Amino acid sequence: MKRVSLSLVFLATLVASAAAQSGSGVYAYYRDYNLINNDYNFEALGVSCAKALANTTVEWRKKYGWTGYCTPHADLGEDMCGKCISVTNTANGANEKVRVFHYDSCGVDHLDLDLHTSFAKIDDGNGVDVGHLVVDYEFVESCGDEPEPIGPGETNVHATFANFDVKKHNWSLSAAGVECATYLPDVSYEWLKKYGWTGYCNTDRMPDACGKCLKVTNTETETKDEIKVRIVDACSDHEFHALNMDYDYAFEKIDTNKIGYLRGYLVVDYNFVECGYALENKNVHVAAQ
Repeated sequence: MKRVSLSLVFLATLVASAAAQSGSGVYAYYRDYNLINNDYNFEALGVSCAKALANTTVEWRKKYGWTGYCTPHADLGEDMCGKCISVTNTANGANEKVRVFHYDSCGVDHLDLDLHTSFAKIDDGNGVDVGHLVVDYEFVESCGDEPEPIGPGETNVHATFANFDVKKHNWSLSAAGVECATYLPDVSYEWLKKYGWTGYCNTDRMPDACGKCLKVTNTETETKDEIKVRIVDACSDHEFHALNMDYDYAFEKIDTNKIGYLRGYLVVDYNFVECGYALENKNVHVAAQ
């Protein structure tokens, strides 16, 4: 990831306590973390809080905009990870709560706001042109949530199959008419192809589950065949089935004894898992909004 602006020197007012730390007249630069195409994945993004916040869901990571926090107080380190900051643009009074996912040691305090989820929301129209905003910030005592562990999913549930016709639709969410097309508008072709697709039948967790990955295990084969799939659609009747998997790129891969095809469903266990590294080819395929 590259910095999109040069570091400039400024004066900041610091309060000693980390929980109540604040600054006035501070520069907030912008940085494009490319969060969607990197699946909000810490390893792919290379952020310093990756280890401290490893056991958090994508939903939790998406709740607030991202920021990096640069401070002379290097001893704070991982203590900053996951904390929330109230940031106010002094030019227009716009305010946004952001979460720290990256920290660094530097001579003077500044923020590296994610361009899309943080910076753009308080920009007065001049920030991108000059490369920074001048802000007041204050750490808040609570973000209003706690990190949630990834998973678990369900055990001994039915996974049916469907034909998403991904090749015919060139892996386009909108062309396939899936539920998550509206919620994943700016993802790349390679991102879409990385894992087989599935519908997720727990509608109470939709659309937040869109784009998340599951490890699905066929409980009825001797080898307990597994596959990682991505949620791109919703399905009804959760009492009958938990997942509705694309046949060619998901269901068939673990239906090694062909019982599932003959019967119409597999009996599976599944858990939410990290999607892993994003592919570097990010030719964005824009879905209908």
